Amino acid sequence: MNGYQKIHAILEQALATSNNIHLLGEALELSPDTHGLLPKYPEQCHLLPASDNAMLGLAIGMAFVGSRPILHLAGPQSLWTLLAQLGQEVSNSGAEFPLPIIIRVPVGPNEQLMLQQLQHLTGICVAAPSSAAQAAAMLEAALEAKHPTLLIEDRQVLQESATQPAAKDIQHAEIPVTGDQSTLVAWGAAVHTAQEVALELQQSGISVEVVDLRILHPVDSQTLCHSINKTGRPIFVDMPTTALEKMISGAFWRLENQPQNISHNREKMKEAIFASLRY
Repeated sequence: MNGYQKIHAILEQALATSNNIHLLGEALELSPDTHGLLPKYPEQCHLLPASDNAMLGLAIGMAFVGSRPILHLAGPQSLWTLLAQLGQEVSNSGAEFPLPIIIRVPVGPNEQLMLQQLQHLTGICVAAPSSAAQAAAMLEAALEAKHPTLLIEDRQVLQESATQPAAKDIQHAEIPVTGDQSTLVAWGAAVHTAQEVALELQQSGISVEVVDLRILHPVDSQTLCHSINKTGRPIFVDMPTTALEKMISGAFWRLENQPQNISHNREKMKEAIFASLRY
């Protein structure tokens, strides 16, 4: 069972067990994780016109009256249209008027995310699973959360097997590879590359710790700072500058060299690790 199939099973079970669950999207029947749900649950699946603002507005209204809407966007470009609405109407909805909205954002190769802007959306959890099993577990956790959750799902990651266990958690980072000489912080599909690089360098006696960030906002500063305090040499993969400031503030006095922010590239990861160890 791959990630799409696992998510399809989770959504179908949620629709079957609760009338408060609603799926909203413009192409529900075209996506493998929602295909077939519309004819089976016509009262809870809503095929809407291609207006992202209208769909989010409807989701907000549904959440206010007790429903739990799951909004399926066409891609990351839709976030630009929704930014003001997310900041003004969804962010900081508070405990008095909780908005348990789930926004799923599929991301394909070479598609750009507005990570810098998402860092300012207080009150919204922005999660980025690094595996298909993690994507399914995060969706399950989001279905139980009282706050808005934005799930950034890599299309290639969802094609992988989702049979391995994963923590149902949308709060904490994970450390899949431990080390004590350098910290390599990655998220999404880049975590796989980071793990491969770390395990390869272990053969040469170089100890690299890999942090799977998982949550892009708010960042799990405790796990991250613990790793940086241990190694003193942080290397970040595709992180916005605003997030970097928050990440290194708690471990500033332990830094052995200047933090590096690199692109998702295997060779660049190696070069950055070797450069950090020269100091």
